Amino acid sequence: MDSVNGPYSRFDYYRERGEYDSIIKALDSIDEALKEVPAQIEEAKRLAAEKGVTEYPGFAEAYERLEKEKARSAETRKQTLKQSSATAAAGDAVSKDVESFATAYDRLRGMIFDRANGFAVSFTEPAEAGEFLAAIESFEKNEMAKAQKTLEDFAARYGNSRDAINSKVRAQGYQGNRLAGTIYDDFSKGIGNIAKTRKATAEDLLRRAKEDLESLPKAHDFFRAERRDRVKDFSELAARYDSSSAEIRRFVSDMPARFDADIKALNEKIDARKWPGSISGKKAEEEAGMKFFKEDSDWGARPRNKEQRIPVAVAITGDWTVQKTDVLNRPVMYGVPALVAVEVPEEKAKMKVLRVYSVTLRTAEGPNVKQAPPFREITVGDSYYIRPAAVR
Repeated sequence: MDSVNGPYSRFDYYRERGEYDSIIKALDSIDEALKEVPAQIEEAKRLAAEKGVTEYPGFAEAYERLEKEKARSAETRKQTLKQSSATAAAGDAVSKDVESFATAYDRLRGMIFDRANGFAVSFTEPAEAGEFLAAIESFEKNEMAKAQKTLEDFAARYGNSRDAINSKVRAQGYQGNRLAGTIYDDFSKGIGNIAKTRKATAEDLLRRAKEDLESLPKAHDFFRAERRDRVKDFSELAARYDSSSAEIRRFVSDMPARFDADIKALNEKIDARKWPGSISGKKAEEEAGMKFFKEDSDWGARPRNKEQRIPVAVAITGDWTVQKTDVLNRPVMYGVPALVAVEVPEEKAKMKVLRVYSVTLRTAEGPNVKQAPPFREITVGDSYYIRPAAVR
């Protein structure tokens, strides 16, 4: 029966690893071996009797040892099953904790953590930056405190480092596939990255505002005010992303003076522009050009629900040129260069300007076409603002 001691020496190892099934299997083997012992004792007694030995204390000791081993096995089985049940119950509780913790992290990761990853989020339009800031502010207002408490509660039960957490949940019976320690690290970083993302994004928004501000002198007349609005929107958003930045506050403070200077420069440029009028001999083309613009659905005949473009004047600025030819290189379309001054009512009221478009007025396309109106289409080139008083 000494052979049954061998398995017992491994039981502490199995318990440490929570491998209670291995202990039960070993006890099953021990019990099977113990069942064979009575027959072995009786065979030994028979052989001894053949030799004339009828009384031998070792036989009684053997039966006494057998009963002790059977009791030992039964008690070990009882304690092992008890430990296994307790560990399973604890493991269920740990599993619920880990799954709940992981679910909370996954929800916040989808909500904000994946985007607010500690680096700048680059935006091409202020509206997009505003939407992202609203998401951050919503998290900070509605989720931040709960997220921090979730993290703190988990750390209080299982530790606050990856390796310590992984070891403890395994020791308490967790058998799932979630890496609780890694989730804890990512959860903690996710919360910390919110502030980092705010700061980094604020710096990027300020960079965009500076670029737009510096590009104002080169901006097209029609979009210069819009560019100033972008500068204002980007810089004010930057200040909301990082209200502690002295550089951003200084930029926002200096912005009105920079805008005033830009508006003055643009006005001086507009004031200096002259309307050339038509070159000599092009009265018929000028009148035909005005007729075209008044009747075209993209210009004077625009639907009322669209921005109105009211033709004010046409100036023919050059001679006729060939616009298209056929396969034999014969002209099939002619055109004449022109300027058209157009009133956009809102712009005229607000800025006291007209729009000027550089165009080519083109005839119909076909054989035997003449260098003469009527005009059927145009191509558009440059454009700019001019004062209404300059157009005569």
